Amino acid sequence: MGKGYVDLTPEQRAAAGERARSLKSPHRQTDEERERLRLMSERLGITPQRVREIGERLGLRKVVTEPPAPEPQAPMPRKTRKPGGGNKPKLTEEVERGKQTYRRMLDENPKKWRNQEAAANELIKKLKLGDRVSWQTVKRVIVAPVLKERAAQNKQSPRAE
Repeated sequence: MGKGYVDLTPEQRAAAGERARSLKSPHRQTDEERERLRLMSERLGITPQRVREIGERLGLRKVVTEPPAPEPQAPMPRKTRKPGGGNKPKLTEEVERGKQTYRRMLDENPKKWRNQEAAANELIKKLKLGDRVSWQTVKRVIVAPVLKERAAQNKQSPRAE
């Protein structure tokens, strides 16, 4: 049985790591090789690139260069969403009729119908909505918007006294 990784000395570990790296990735130029290439090019009086080409032609170790970056592609078109998901809106036809009814109720007795919960429950009875919607929905869709309209109108036109 061979030596385990734990039994190796630090020098042996470094050598094993270097061998593994050289097997995994293509050869890259080290600093020593670059310096040797520079010295050879100075002695011969040619560029380091030319020395590298001559060495490759002679069958010496090839230096792998980085592959060119891929061309940027156009972004993929986004998928459009299919219609019909989510909660369906309630009170689509009754909203305008409900707002008109609530405006009339406010004109008759504004103090009584300022209470939004009571107004919403009364509208459910008057519009004969029954159990189709909750009072919170009627309050959110009909009562609150009408009260906002009234508040905005009151701010715009101050009372003439």
